[in-house]
Amino acid sequence: MNPLKKALQEGKEELFVLGKDEYFYLNRDWNEHDFSVTWYYMWEFAKHEGEKKLYNLLNRILLRLLVRYDDELILLASLRYLWSYFIYRKEENKLETDWNITPALLDKLKSRIKGVEQNGVYTKEVLRVKNQLLKRFYFEL
Repeated sequence: MNPLKKALQEGKEELFVLGKDEYFYLNRDWNEHDFSVTWYYMWEFAKHEGEKKLYNLLNRILLRLLVRYDDELILLASLRYLWSYFIYRKEENKLETDWNITPALLDKLKSRIKGVEQNGVYTKEVLRVKNQLLKRFYFEL
């Protein structure tokens, strides 16, 4: 069974999105969760359940996490999922429809990026992904 579908059935979608517990996939190069594996399972879910359903889930789950927790890792995870979306949609054409990111999610992402600590653990990576989204896909946050 698709891990996202399983997580939804068990009420563990936040753990799935964050790569926690049974949804942790090791990136051996960086010794951290491999968000590309999680995104692959999201894409696989979208192929069977519909892209719009995935986008609605992401809008809801990411906003909920960003509102509930003041954590740079959640911000970074959100940006990495945006990055993966743009790669799959704009470069690889693996997605057929656009993700209409809700204004509430966009506003929360922008405010959280603005408030990133100068010496936070993930500050450099957050700013790198933000800048790459702008340079490569003209997506400004």
